[in-house]
Amino acid sequence: MAESAARWPYAVTPDAADVRPGETQEFKVTFRPSMDNRYYTRQLECFAYVKTMRSFRQVTADNFVPPWTTTLRANGHTFRDARAMFDAFMPKCHFSCRGGRLFFPPTVRGERAYLTVALINDGDTAVGFEFPTKRPDATEGENASAAAAASPLRCFPSKGHVMPHSHALVTFRFDARDTRQHVESIACSLNGSEKNVLVLNARAQGFVPSLVVGDEDSFVFKPTCVGAITTRDVNVVNKSRIDILYEWAIPEKLAGVLAVSPASGTVKGGETLTSTWNFSPREVKRLAARVPLVVRVPQTPRQAREGVLPEQERVYVSVGGEGLSGALTMQPRTLTFGTCLVDKKEERTIELYNQSAGMIRYRLECVFAEGSSEFDADVSFDAPIGQINARAVVPVVVSFVGRQRVTDCEFRVVCHTVADPKSNATTTSSLTAASRSSTLPFAAAETTPPETEADLPWTAARATADFPTLRVTDAACEGVAKPLLWKRLSINALNAQLATPPTPAEHKMAKDGGVDGTIVSSRALAPLSAVATGMGVHVEGAAATVTHLEVTNVGTLPADWRVLFRNELEVEAENWVELSEPDTEVDAHQMWLVDNGVVKVYPRRGHLEPGQKTAVTITYAHDHVGAHWLTALLTIADGRSVRLELGGRTVALDAKCLDLGPANAPIATHVLSPVRIGEMRPPTQSIELRNPCADAIRYVVDVAPAEALNRDAWGFPVLRCLNPSGVVPAFGVASVDWIFQPAEEKVYETSVEIKIHGGENSVLTIRGAGVSPLGGDGDGDGAANDGAALGDIDRSRWIGYRPTPTLPPATPFQLSTHACAFGEIPSLAIVRRVVALTSCSDFDYDFKWNLCALAGNETIGALAIEPAEGVLNRGESVMIKVIFTAGTDPRVFDGAVRCELTPTTPSREELEYEARLAEEAKTRPVAVAEQGAPAPSMPTKLEKQGKSEVWVSYASKERMSVLHASTENSAITFPELTARHRREHEKTLPKPPPPPADHVVALGVEGIVQTEVAFREEHGAEAFDRHFIPTYRPDPRVETLPADLTAEDAALMIAELLRETARDPEIQREFDDLEEEEIPFYLSLVGGGAPARALRARESIASPPKTPDLASSSR
Repeated sequence: MAESAARWPYAVTPDAADVRPGETQEFKVTFRPSMDNRYYTRQLECFAYVKTMRSFRQVTADNFVPPWTTTLRANGHTFRDARAMFDAFMPKCHFSCRGGRLFFPPTVRGERAYLTVALINDGDTAVGFEFPTKRPDATEGENASAAAAASPLRCFPSKGHVMPHSHALVTFRFDARDTRQHVESIACSLNGSEKNVLVLNARAQGFVPSLVVGDEDSFVFKPTCVGAITTRDVNVVNKSRIDILYEWAIPEKLAGVLAVSPASGTVKGGETLTSTWNFSPREVKRLAARVPLVVRVPQTPRQAREGVLPEQERVYVSVGGEGLSGALTMQPRTLTFGTCLVDKKEERTIELYNQSAGMIRYRLECVFAEGSSEFDADVSFDAPIGQINARAVVPVVVSFVGRQRVTDCEFRVVCHTVADPKSNATTTSSLTAASRSSTLPFAAAETTPPETEADLPWTAARATADFPTLRVTDAACEGVAKPLLWKRLSINALNAQLATPPTPAEHKMAKDGGVDGTIVSSRALAPLSAVATGMGVHVEGAAATVTHLEVTNVGTLPADWRVLFRNELEVEAENWVELSEPDTEVDAHQMWLVDNGVVKVYPRRGHLEPGQKTAVTITYAHDHVGAHWLTALLTIADGRSVRLELGGRTVALDAKCLDLGPANAPIATHVLSPVRIGEMRPPTQSIELRNPCADAIRYVVDVAPAEALNRDAWGFPVLRCLNPSGVVPAFGVASVDWIFQPAEEKVYETSVEIKIHGGENSVLTIRGAGVSPLGGDGDGDGAANDGAALGDIDRSRWIGYRPTPTLPPATPFQLSTHACAFGEIPSLAIVRRVVALTSCSDFDYDFKWNLCALAGNETIGALAIEPAEGVLNRGESVMIKVIFTAGTDPRVFDGAVRCELTPTTPSREELEYEARLAEEAKTRPVAVAEQGAPAPSMPTKLEKQGKSEVWVSYASKERMSVLHASTENSAITFPELTARHRREHEKTLPKPPPPPADHVVALGVEGIVQTEVAFREEHGAEAFDRHFIPTYRPDPRVETLPADLTAEDAALMIAELLRETARDPEIQREFDDLEEEEIPFYLSLVGGGAPARALRARESIASPPKTPDLASSSR
């Protein structure tokens, strides 16, 4: 009962009753509230029906009467001392309409207009409201009642309440009984107090249709030659403020002489519509006719429900003209201007040929097609008006000037003629594309004049206006993944600037030649758009950072571009010219960078045809410690000019700092991926901390700003850091995990400080957007928009970005893709990608993959690369398989892995040399002694021949001359001479090739892990089934399992492995591709067994195809 009373605070007794004819039935309304200090407002409905309608036996289609209904609003409250409470708590309410004004739209007399406004309660207590029937400005007594009854304004509900921090809708109705302007004040009393009153100023007025054509409903055509067409514009003016539908009803006998466009349409209130009339006389005579114009107002919804059409009125317009007593052709039929530079004139020539025997006067006109207008381009003629003698040809030059970037501007050059040379009348026409494409609410005209604009001689023309446009389409730098390099160089912002038309400041600079006679001075560069281009942070003495950019001409015009440094001379100065000293320290610093070759850009200028590409190299040398900034101007002839702020930093060997931002190391911004409001399991998002120094860095993230952000969100954990402290290895990467869970549909932003022990602290700005689950754009000051809600991992809106490389490799090694994008995957899924690693080197290299900060675990996901290490031979490629096993928790990962390549030791040449020596040793003859040396007491063979063994030993010694012996002795005596001779000799020898250097190749890895439920809801079951999600996962603690499994445990394990393998989609596809085989059928015999012929047939059946390798297919 308590629940029923709380839900239904009002009770009506009796709930049903029979009312006899002419009688009155009373009902009692009981107020039974369930809570104190509360308003109760309900709408009661009473249904009445004829008693005979209760049984279907007494009801037929002819006598059925639908029931009636009437409503009653019940209002009540449970405040004990309402007056004291209302005086203590002042209501904080206001109407949603601006300035408290109600402006009803123009209303047709006899119809109604409605306006709905919201009464908004900003307070913490409920507020009652009431619109008194008696207005404040009415007098007492009968005059007040009469004024209230005569008021055409009504509201519903007239009484109610508004809950705290909520609103109530109030609908106002205006009954247009007359055409007078009604200005009234509507009072709204809050909490029944005379002090708290909101006043609405209402204005409304009724109107009747009033349409005027031309000058007092009449117009006249100029005299026209027979066979020619005269066009005239006639204004149709709507004198009222309501929309009026009109339709011209041209009589049949004038259908071939008069034509109007549009033949029907809608004229808005107070609008002047131009109707184009064509007069084409068929004979020499005067024309005087009255053309009826049918006028009515649009059908209202009430009339549509009742099936009633508004009343029509006829306005008769007087039309006059005269038919007098030539033919003309134009060549060529089409003109193609091609792609033109904006604000540059292009000319083409057309020919007008008079085929008649008399002189013809002509006037050329440009008619733009739908989608183009005179705001896009200017089309002019050198002789727009003139005359052509009989059988003569007149050339006319058509000039086209594009005023803005236009993709495809189509127009016609139409020639209007007057055949009679004695007539002083000239054909006039002001046809526009807008009037030609007007919509017709009524049916089209029944007949069309045989000689319309299509019968006039015309030439179709097409042109395109554009600026020279460049775009960076690829970037490469050794050891840096392309997504990170794209953000560091701010290429997305640079391409966005290059895609827009030049600004007025750039037009002025190109016209005036800059400020102070140069375009690269400080004053000239100040108004230009700037893009921060980062060159990274490295230690002193490291190899120079070489960044390669691929610049492509994506426009349809040739582009001449150049890069100028700040305060650089645009022309080469003579030797006797003395250059002035820098004015500021910034100018001196940038001049020092250029003079010492710290920053180099090559090439500095170039010419690109449409679709052509070129490579621009930016070299940053790390020979000097400090932060280095160099301002450069990228200017395109007749196009954009963008200021590039090239920034980099070189630190000492013992320094400790982080490389976070695209161009400024101490301050960086990271945009988190947008998260929907109400997400119960928001994804974990990682931010990489890169250590460019030679020592490991211990960091601590100051989460106080994030906690303050959470306190501002009423204690809701909007932003949390999971690992606020850690260590970044030398020249390595560490990730800081954050959980972003927005509470409102807006953009959150905070800056946290990363403190480094014994080093330089850094500031990281974190920005994230909360989006509506319904996909709305939100409202308010902090509403999320496309730019703010765009996360760093969303590559779809990066202008010109493609993961596939198009530049030549910056190193002797190249990957088939710069980024391995896994996309959105469900949790616990296993996703694989294949990447090719190609070698262009002349040496063999050993490669080894470093997962950096992406080596996860079972919870956050794990990344694996196969093979993790190996040998890459010269000129060959290795297929690398990247396997990502999603974890159980949602996660957004965006990082990079590195492939470290070192020369193979020993090299292939050394191994081949050793193998060749081994082969030669195998083929070398081996002398085997058959007997030992003779005994000392026996004579030798020489002694038996009478020779001496001593002389043979003396003769076998090396003989040396005295001069040679002296030279040797001198070299020993003076060793410095030998060393000098050796050095001189070494200069003549070719220098040995330098040993091959080590290289690093980076691969970006990105993706989003979603829960299975969220993935199914967003992508569907079919997309979910395409992912392989294993149901069996081995225990990570394998070393704790016993080695001596029982037969039952082994059987269960093998069965589970086979089932898991059979669930793999790739294995199932392999089974589906197998050829179907005929299954042998054996006849049952009484004696049992199969007949011999069946057994032979069984043996002759081909063996089934080989089962695919489960281990290799499951991958």
